[in-house]
Amino acid sequence: MEWRVSMKTFFCEIVGDWITILVYKDGNVKCNHFIAHGTVTRKVKKGGDKQVITCEGPGHCNLCASYKEDVFRREAVATQT
Repeated sequence: MEWRVSMKTFFCEIVGDWITILVYKDGNVKCNHFIAHGTVTRKVKKGGDKQVITCEGPGHCNLCASYKEDVFRREAVATQT
C-alpha cells in the first residue's frame, strides 16, 4: 500500500512548543498548532534585543517546507530502487 500522509513532531522555536507537521501525498502540508491556534505572535529576546516573531502557517514556515522536502526526497530515493 502506498503512503498517504507522513507526520512528525518537532519543537517550533516560533511558537515555543512541540508541533506535529503532516505532509500529504498530494503535497499539502498541515501543522496541528496552526490548525488549533491560528496565527501566533510572540516577543523573544535574541542577543539582548527583543524581536517579534510570527507563525503565519504552513505556507510561510521553513520547518514545514523542510520536512515536506525531506519526505519527498526520501520517497524519490525509495522509488529509484
